[in-house]
Amino acid sequence: MFPVAFPCSHFGGALGVPRPIDGFGNMRARITKRLIDGLKPTGTDYYVFDTDTIGFAVRVRATGGMSYIVQYKTGSGRGAPARRVTLGGVGKMTPEQARTAARKVLGSVAHGADPAADKANERRALPPGDVIEAFLAEHAEAKRKASTAAWYRGGLSASSSPPLAG
Repeated sequence: MFPVAFPCSHFGGALGVPRPIDGFGNMRARITKRLIDGLKPTGTDYYVFDTDTIGFAVRVRATGGMSYIVQYKTGSGRGAPARRVTLGGVGKMTPEQARTAARKVLGSVAHGADPAADKANERRALPPGDVIEAFLAEHAEAKRKASTAAWYRGGLSASSSPPLAG
């Protein structure tokens, strides 16, 4: 039923499985390289939350893509909206680097900041030409092959009129 099995003594026995923490298949375990290597896609997105740092998790997409995230609540009480911030891809940083980054984000949240809202406001404030450049830099060139990124760049520059270019 669970997508990962790994030897771990604190899950009870020689072969332990992270235990689900909710009805959506999300789990709780110490996030290590060994755990991440054993995670498999299940056809739907799920999260494995860290037992050491509350709010730190690995998101496993249905396609198999994995990234480190931080989940926190803005405000107080159970009705406060939950926010998620992506820290980076699993192959781009180690679990310890991601855990350190998560602690920094959670520290800023404890001091009243809202990193997810700050990122959204920053994107809304950009002019359309800068949005295109941000898309190309953050998505096309970072996550796609060079030929695909060049195709995106050519299509966007050809279709955008001079008011959008600047």
